[in-house]
Amino acid sequence: MRALAGIIDGRKIASKVYDGIRTIVKGSRIGIIRTAAEDAKIYAGVVKKNAGILDIECKEVCLSMNSTLQEVRDAINGMENTDGIVLMGFKHLDLEQVYASLPAEKDIEGMCSRHLGLLYRNAYHSAPVPCTPAAVMRIIDEVSFELGGKDVCVINHSPVIGKPLATMLLNRNATVSVCHEFTKDLLYHTRNADVVICGVGIPGFLKTEMVKENAFVIDCGMNRVDGKIVGDADFEGLARKCSYITPVPGGVGPVTTSMLFSNLAKLKKAN
Repeated sequence: MRALAGIIDGRKIASKVYDGIRTIVKGSRIGIIRTAAEDAKIYAGVVKKNAGILDIECKEVCLSMNSTLQEVRDAINGMENTDGIVLMGFKHLDLEQVYASLPAEKDIEGMCSRHLGLLYRNAYHSAPVPCTPAAVMRIIDEVSFELGGKDVCVINHSPVIGKPLATMLLNRNATVSVCHEFTKDLLYHTRNADVVICGVGIPGFLKTEMVKENAFVIDCGMNRVDGKIVGDADFEGLARKCSYITPVPGGVGPVTTSMLFSNLAKLKKAN
């Protein structure tokens, strides 16, 4: 029987991140502006818990599920005494307009046009970057995986994950295929990839037969099934086929949250 893959401990990686920034962010104050959506409520709880561990104060504003852009702007304007702001649950609004309303010096999600511009120019190392892509890159670095010349398949083309992640991978000389619901032959891309990164929001979407032997699988999915949190990958099957794999929970998620505070540390240094 084949040995299990290297199962990556995201909590351990996040702990390392926190140890490196603790003295920089201590005493900071962040603003959380969210909707009443359940996922936004849960994520806000995770952020507040970790903020407390880092001795960071949180100011939280909860808006309705159908809040307007002006209400979000008003909430942002009410956060003038914070060092950073995180926005959660505003999928019903134009994200470009939402983040255009956020001052770059408070953007700890790395989503404003200024920070994305630095990312695309490969000049982002001291600037905030989108948290999930940053988490994926940190995980890859944690196991000293060399991306140069490797084939990487990203199954997600959103402005929050897929697009910035593809840029970060290209900046490291990987050959990147970005796949999505309109991709005609997904299996071709996944089966030929050295690294498969999946974030589609469908439990069990990435099956064992979709990847090659010794592939590196990074699961960015987070789904609730029968009261349990599961990812997009068939973890049990893939763990016996891959070289490395991230579990859900305990994989990409904790590292993503740590990247939010890493971005705060970058802003504190810059300001």
